[in-house]
Amino acid sequence: ETELKCLAKLWPSMSLRGAEPKPVDTNICLVFDCSSSMLRKGKLAAAIESAKLIVDMIPESQRISLVAFQSSIHMLVDNAQATTAEKDNIKEQIEQIRSLAGGSTNMTDGIKEGARSCKRSRAEAKVMIILSDGAADFPKAAEKAARVATDEGVQLFAVGIGDQYKADHLLKLVTPSNGTLFGESEVEKIKSTFSTLISRIENFVATNARIEICFDEEVQAGLAFKTSPEQAFIGNMQPDGDRLVRFNVGNIERDKEYSFL
Repeated sequence: ETELKCLAKLWPSMSLRGAEPKPVDTNICLVFDCSSSMLRKGKLAAAIESAKLIVDMIPESQRISLVAFQSSIHMLVDNAQATTAEKDNIKEQIEQIRSLAGGSTNMTDGIKEGARSCKRSRAEAKVMIILSDGAADFPKAAEKAARVATDEGVQLFAVGIGDQYKADHLLKLVTPSNGTLFGESEVEKIKSTFSTLISRIENFVATNARIEICFDEEVQAGLAFKTSPEQAFIGNMQPDGDRLVRFNVGNIERDKEYSFL
């Protein structure tokens, strides 16, 4: 047997890089954990402030949805235009999450509801931002829901809340869609983090991108890693019936190169 490593890269063409900036119409769905575990050590208050910061930074050309989850799922805002007046209403809805706090962490259905909201939108790009400490009731089920959302064209990001959030689990949610995990506790660092995220969204030049590699029947696929722009372990790749392995790249940014090993 011979082990062969394959490096696959994707980047925007020169014409896309050089084109006049034109923001891609994006639906940004905030999926908010308000379970009992978020009531400890000020995590809920930190998540609420984080969510309001995100809303303030979203350009008026984009749309916003808001889903809260604990034992039950609550659709609080569905595809609202990010106007100044609507942002005030959305932030009021975020504050109302305090009254919903408690119960278990049904992250699976939270992700599913967020994905449904994204699918209802006509936006070209669909982004889900999960705010959670990562303590899902059923992590494997949540990971499956995230993979389904990825297959439906949703790119997932996560914001780890609290000093000891479960980074490994949150990473497993966002990695299949080529998303990123953010985890900052200081307000100024949080502002910087979200500014970076919104800037990335404003730099989208293509959506729903993916890399496909076809394997010969005598070739066995192995472990896969994302090597840029961020590094992440993807896992063991299994070709489908057509011997294809797919890497979901999702939304392509103007100045980024995407590579997988």
